[in-house]
Amino acid sequence: MSLDVPPPATTEEVGPCLSTLSVKALKLVYDLSPDSGTERLVSFLDLCSSFRVLPLHLLDLASPEALVFFLNIYHTLLQHALLLLGPPSSKDWSAFFTNVSYEMGNDVFSLTELEHCVLRGHLARPRSVPRHMPSPPPLDDDHYLYALSKTNFRINFALVNGSLSAPPFVTVFQAGQLNEQLNRASVRFIDHTVRMDGKKRLLVLPKVCDIYRADFSAAKTGRETMKVCLRFLERAKWERISWLMAGAKAPSVKYSSMRAKCHETLCLIEDKLTTPRNAVITSIGNGAIQATTPLLESNKVASPPIPEPLLLTPVATSKGALRNSSPPLLNLDKEESSSASEDFDEEMEEDENDGGSISDELEGEASEELEAPVERDELVSGECDGTSSDNGTF
Repeated sequence: MSLDVPPPATTEEVGPCLSTLSVKALKLVYDLSPDSGTERLVSFLDLCSSFRVLPLHLLDLASPEALVFFLNIYHTLLQHALLLLGPPSSKDWSAFFTNVSYEMGNDVFSLTELEHCVLRGHLARPRSVPRHMPSPPPLDDDHYLYALSKTNFRINFALVNGSLSAPPFVTVFQAGQLNEQLNRASVRFIDHTVRMDGKKRLLVLPKVCDIYRADFSAAKTGRETMKVCLRFLERAKWERISWLMAGAKAPSVKYSSMRAKCHETLCLIEDKLTTPRNAVITSIGNGAIQATTPLLESNKVASPPIPEPLLLTPVATSKGALRNSSPPLLNLDKEESSSASEDFDEEMEEDENDGGSISDELEGEASEELEAPVERDELVSGECDGTSSDNGTF
C-alpha cells in the first residue's frame, strides 16, 4: 500500500490498517488543488489504485474502524469527483452520486452505494426521496453485504454530500476518537441547520430529519425528532427554543428543503481532541465546543450530570396573559425576528416548489414539552452500536 501504510499481517490488523489508509487518503485529497505539483497528485492516484486490492472481506463490519474507513472513503471520493468533474447541476445530481465510484476489494462502490448500502445499510429507509436525489439501491443489491452493523442516527449528521442543505464541514474520523467526533459533527450540523422564528412560533429542522425520521425515534414524530436535535444545539439557541416551547401554544415544526446545489468549498476539520473519550461534548456558540467529563466512581462511569433546568414555568401576568420567568434577553428582538421571517418565507417557498415540505403540529401540553430542554447536555455517549432509545442515547 502507498504512503507508508503497512499492509495487514493478520485479520485483526485489517481494521486499523484500512482506517489509517482512509485518513491519509482524505487528508491528501483535500491537499490537492489545480496548482498541486505532479508528485503530490501521483501519490494520491497511487493510493487510490491500491484500493482495488483492499481485503474488505476481512473487515469487521461491527468495528469502529469499519465506520471510520467508509466515512472517510465516502468523503475522499466526493472531493476527488468534485476536483475532476466540478459540482453537479441539480439536473445531474442523481447521476453524479450514482456513477462516481471507486474500485475497492474487487468490487465497485458508488457514492450512493457507500451511503445507502454500507453506511445506512442497517438504518431506516427514506420515507420519500426528494427531487433530484438518488434513490437507494434495491434491497437485493450485493453491496448490502457490507452494511455496517453498528451505526446510529448521528450518521445523518456526519455524512456530508456537499449540498447547501448541510454545513460544508468534513470531519477526518479516527477510530480512537469516533464517539466524540460523531458528537462534534452533530453539534456542527445541528447548529448550522436548526432554525426558529419566534414570531411565527415555527421551528425548522433539516430535511434529513424528515427523510429518516425512524432513525431518531420509534414514534417518527417531529416532536421526538426535535427533542433529539435539541441536545446538540448551542446554548443560546437552545434557550430560545425552550422559551418558545414553554408558551401556551405549542410551536409547529417544518423541514427545510433538500437542495441539489453544492457549496463552493468544503472544509476539512481535523478535531484536536485532548479530552477523555467519555467526555460529553456540547456547543457553547460561535463554533466553540465545550467538553465535560462524567465523574468516575469505583472505576465506573456515572451518567452525565443533568444541568439545572431553566426557569420555564409559564406564569400569569396582571392582564391574564402568559409570560415566561426566563430572562427577557432570550427573546428574539424585532430585527432578528424580521430577518428570520424573511429567511423562512424564502425557504418554505423552496420547500413547496420541491414538493417535499412536511409540517407537524407538536402534540401535548406545553409543560410536557419542557422535558426536552432539560436533557440538552445528555449527548450521546458509549459505543456506536446501532440502537437508540426514545431519548436519543444508546
